[in-house]
Amino acid sequence: MSRISKVKICGITGRLDAEAASDAGADAIGLIFTDGKRRISLDEGKHITDMLPPFITPVAVFSGEPFDEVLGTVKYCGIRVVQLHGAEDDRFCRALKIAGPYKIIKTIRVREGGALPDYDSPYIDALLFDAYSESEKGGSGLTFDWDALKGRTFLKPVIIAGGLTPENVGRVVRLFKPYGVDTSSGVEKEPRVKDHAKIIEFVKNAKEVEIVGS
Repeated sequence: MSRISKVKICGITGRLDAEAASDAGADAIGLIFTDGKRRISLDEGKHITDMLPPFITPVAVFSGEPFDEVLGTVKYCGIRVVQLHGAEDDRFCRALKIAGPYKIIKTIRVREGGALPDYDSPYIDALLFDAYSESEKGGSGLTFDWDALKGRTFLKPVIIAGGLTPENVGRVVRLFKPYGVDTSSGVEKEPRVKDHAKIIEFVKNAKEVEIVGS
């Protein structure tokens, strides 16, 4: 039986790449508003969200920005889903829920040999597992040890990121049956420039996996 995972193409920096993700059948795109090589401005974010069709979700990505900056950004750009990569706590997430409400994805950066926490917070809607990097907050192209997820049951929907490519995403979906998968560098020609053929292949391979017993 086939189980379709949700697909997010992250690190979108322009209209053409957003259109390519939408046309390929992605469910969401990630817009980065924190320091890094894929960061975009408020006006760039609004330009992208204004052109999106109704069935694709923009996700605003932050890491340690002040609450007022996060709230101002998502309001200006018309975004309802927030992905948090920093040390944002329950108080921060609760305030976002009250202000929006917004859907909140909390990122867990997996260290080698590190324990995986399970957030049973009423203010978090999904967990995103990504590879830990000293130099990058996300989009590093690094994978983490997927064995860390084996046999684990989490209280929130799970999204898997970290070095996912058209070549390995099918295996991840088959092994873990996640709610969603997320890629950025895995479908790029270079940072900030997506490879549209790779986007098509990634979405296809994520959504056409046959999973026995699902």
